[in-house]
Parts: sequence; C-alpha cells; structure tokens
Amino acid sequence: MFVPSSPPLQISPRARELGNKLVQTIREFRQSYPDTTARDLYQGMRVAEMELKSDFEGYLAQRKTALISALIAVLVGLGFAMFFLSR
Repeated sequence: MFVPSSPPLQISPRARELGNKLVQTIREFRQSYPDTTARDLYQGMRVAEMELKSDFEGYLAQRKTALISALIAVLVGLGFAMFFLSR
C-alpha cells in the first residue's frame, strides 16, 4: 500500500532568523509579564497577523491561485484518464 507523504518543510535562513527573533521577543515579553497566558499569546499573534495581512495579500493570492490551478489540472487529468480507461 502506498501512503503519500509531504516533503520535509524547507525553511529559508531568513525565515529561521525571523522565527528565532519572534521567539526571543515572546520570551522577553513573558519575563516582563509572567502572568501571560497561552490565550494572550494566541490573541497577540492574531493581532499581528491581521495588522500584517495587507502586506502579504498579494503573495497569498498568488499561492491560492497556484493551488487552485494545480487542483483543476489534476481533476482534468483524472477526467481524461477515466474517459480513456473506460473505453
């Protein structure tokens, strides 16, 4: 039985550096405010995401378009395969 798996996540050095800075900032914040809850962190990340969303809307739209195009191509390919196999 074949079980498809996704390729390992490729993280660029720039993304890794940004992630490390975010972790450090959150740790410093939690030291200043020790009563910070997981909910506070989650909501803070959501606020940041909403504020930065406009900066990345073009990129996300391109990714969504590429994903939809790939899905359509797969469905069309399956349709042709089923048509020719049923003959």
